[in-house]
Amino acid sequence: MRSSAWLTIVSASFAAAVPVCVAQQYAIDLPVTYNERNLKDIAVSIQSGEVVSVVRDSLLDSMKRLLNDETLQRLSTYEQSMIPLSTLEDSGIFLTFSVQNMSLTLKLAGTALRPTELDYGGQNELVLPDETASWATLNRFNLLTETIDSDTQVALEWLGSANFGGYDGVNMRWSGFADRDNEGDNTFYRGEITLYHDDPVKPMRYELGDLTTFTSGHVSGLNMGGIGISRAYRELQPRREISPGNTQQFYLPSSADVEIQVNGFTVLRQQFNPGRYELNDLPLTSGANEVLVIATFEDGTTQTFQFDNFYSGALLRKGLSDFSLRLGYASEFEEFSYDYEDELTLSGYYDYGFSDAFTAGINAELSSLGHIAGTTLSYGFSVGVVTLRGSHSKIESYDGYAASIDMGFSVWGSGYNSSPNLRFSYETRSDFAPTVAMVPLTLLDDKRFTADYSYYFNDDLDLTASVSRYEAVDGTEIDIDSLRMSYRRRGWLFSAEYYRSNFIDPLTQQQDGVFFSISWNGYDSRSQIRSRAEYDDRREQTQLSYGRINRNRVGNYGYEIYGIDNAQIRDIRASASYTGNRGRAELTASQLELASGAKFDIYRTALSSTLGIADGQVGVGSIVETPFALVRKHHTLANSTVQVNPDYLGEIEAKAGETIAGMVSLGAPFSETSVLVNVPDAPLGYNWGPGLYDSSGGSTTGRVITVGSDAAYLVLGYIYNHLGQPLSLERGELRGEGRVLEVFTNRRGRFAVEGIAPGRYQLVIGGLSADVVLTATEENLIDAGVITVSEVKP
Repeated sequence: MRSSAWLTIVSASFAAAVPVCVAQQYAIDLPVTYNERNLKDIAVSIQSGEVVSVVRDSLLDSMKRLLNDETLQRLSTYEQSMIPLSTLEDSGIFLTFSVQNMSLTLKLAGTALRPTELDYGGQNELVLPDETASWATLNRFNLLTETIDSDTQVALEWLGSANFGGYDGVNMRWSGFADRDNEGDNTFYRGEITLYHDDPVKPMRYELGDLTTFTSGHVSGLNMGGIGISRAYRELQPRREISPGNTQQFYLPSSADVEIQVNGFTVLRQQFNPGRYELNDLPLTSGANEVLVIATFEDGTTQTFQFDNFYSGALLRKGLSDFSLRLGYASEFEEFSYDYEDELTLSGYYDYGFSDAFTAGINAELSSLGHIAGTTLSYGFSVGVVTLRGSHSKIESYDGYAASIDMGFSVWGSGYNSSPNLRFSYETRSDFAPTVAMVPLTLLDDKRFTADYSYYFNDDLDLTASVSRYEAVDGTEIDIDSLRMSYRRRGWLFSAEYYRSNFIDPLTQQQDGVFFSISWNGYDSRSQIRSRAEYDDRREQTQLSYGRINRNRVGNYGYEIYGIDNAQIRDIRASASYTGNRGRAELTASQLELASGAKFDIYRTALSSTLGIADGQVGVGSIVETPFALVRKHHTLANSTVQVNPDYLGEIEAKAGETIAGMVSLGAPFSETSVLVNVPDAPLGYNWGPGLYDSSGGSTTGRVITVGSDAAYLVLGYIYNHLGQPLSLERGELRGEGRVLEVFTNRRGRFAVEGIAPGRYQLVIGGLSADVVLTATEENLIDAGVITVSEVKP
């Protein structure tokens, strides 16, 4: 990117070339910009100062990743080698020509766009970072205080990570804590520490340290210290679709901030370019899932897309295998330290997709105390998935078993997206041990059955019936039945529910009856104000909240007033937060009243800052996750402001510094993202680089982006021959300082070259040349005057 002020200087010189072409047509390669991103140059035909057609093959080569298959097929079979702009517009492709800077701006209609997948699928499922530091470390420090009445505690948290050797090198994560109580006693303890290596091509992850086992079959998940190896599709190939399933799409007509919520929890919030996007492989849970996509456009308007989905992680695509193996000692965190069991335990599973419809797997856990062995079988139909699980456990003289069946089907009333709306689950366990890794051992004897059916009348109205039965060997029986009608409209949610249970809920003190609930959610994208009011009749609970969202961008602030009242507690809370370029601060004050009558005044503060180092360069930011980028400015921009990732509201994610860099996160590891840079007060004519940096990172990698350089000058001048005549409409080169820059002249012999450093150059045009000395100026604008070229002597 460059300072736009220089355009007014050179526009006249480019425009001067136009009248010469009134009666003729000529071809030229022009740069193309799409959503502030530079595409490959396109060869076009210009007549009377306007672009009239484009070279077909050049267009396809530049835009093949943006256009859908139908549009590509239509253009590739076009009979002529030149495609008129009117034909492109009929296909949803709009090119705007700027005579001032001799460039094209591209806009695409939704009918021409290739869907962009927000998932683990896609043809390019493997993303290998190409620009990472040889070593990097990221450290977040949180200083926390909590005062309850007059009792104050202070805590310091250190959350760290490091990488050596790039994305396929060695990674490390750790955490450390220090607490100081009201009496002045200090406690120091560590959190989890893990060393691991990623191989994203296979993909495989190798781990050493504090690990978590994966739950499979009926084997419980464990925390352990040991070694492990796993397939790790989600972490290393996040764009790969490993489970077959329905694809759901939404279309953004313009750039928007998008927030994706699954079951009320935000799983993704970032800015997206215009386009058609697909939802696959979101982090859903078994059973019904409500997915909301909330798009806030640049004009402040919002649009909400609602999807109801049912996910079964039991199916793998044909030929794919998934596995995990852990060997170590089970651990528990007690009294500020890790306690490791004495039993060496092996835990793991292996699943294989024999077809898109059938997946089978085995799982096991072994120790000197006993073993668990199990299998899973999943079969997919056109209307749903059935999963069978069976397990056997052996501990001392106890032989136990567990068996279950889970089914989900799309039947009558499933809604417009045909998601499964009829679900059954049955499980029985007899003397079954869910783990053999630690003592005391637990044996389970029970039966459980659940079923639910949802009928969607339309997007606003639905009816759900559910049944749950539980029976334990000790005689405990729990029966719950419910029938709920829900209506949604413009932020309002009304529900009426018949609820019956054979036991008294200890929280609500309700057993059976008809209950009502009402809630309202409001959001103003311009002011970032979000408000919510809710009343739940069955729980006799009221919640109210009003506040401004802190988007964690530089200069952002947020606040919230929140209250909840039910039979157990009454909590009234006020909080405020501020995000700066180097840190974040938050203050919370609340008053808590329990059912017993006890009251507490609680005050909390939190100060957070993140220190990053990559290849010796240092940066400080507020809330930054790995992978990360340090953005520093060149000394030639010492008096300028370098903004990182500005959005449509003018808010930025970070400011770059010269000595201490700004820092931003690069999104999920092994996925593509971009870092946008803007220098609004750059010196006249200054070229600070591309402005948009495509990037990706490994699990804990960092990279350094330097904005600006010595080669940031704009040179203007005229080129004449030895007879004093201008060289009109010629192309040549400036060679020197290790670079070769192209030179174009207009009808009067005037030229403009940007991105050049002061120094000695040779100007070469055809068989003519001249030596040129460019001297630095304060304005980054060099007036070369008239350069006279002469024939090169042999």
